[in-house]
Amino acid sequence: MNAYGYVSYRQFLIDAVGERKKLDRSFNYSRLAVRICVQKSYFTHVLKGRGDLNSDQLYLVARELDLGPSLVDYLLLLLEIERCRVPERKTRLIQRRDQLQAKNLTSGASLRREARPVDDASIAEYYGNPY
Repeated sequence: MNAYGYVSYRQFLIDAVGERKKLDRSFNYSRLAVRICVQKSYFTHVLKGRGDLNSDQLYLVARELDLGPSLVDYLLLLLEIERCRVPERKTRLIQRRDQLQAKNLTSGASLRREARPVDDASIAEYYGNPY
């Protein structure tokens, strides 16, 4: 699942928890709420758009979902966009989100790979006798 395709941290959380449930049946919203130290009912309100997590809570959720640092930063940016009430700042945050999406939603971003050095032994093995 690529978090950069999301414009709402809530929708990402809903989908990510659903994916995690497929791997671990004991993983659910109640367990996640306990792990991030929020009431289960409040967590439900957040997922329904009636409240927001704070940055620390979203960080803990990302840690529970084993997300890398760049995805955590992206989710925190989505949270900032949701909570921002200053139009000029919100526009700048959205522009930053769009830049990150453009950078990370290309196939090249998913296929980045370092070239491995090729030595004579590897060439001989590759082109050697197939029998």
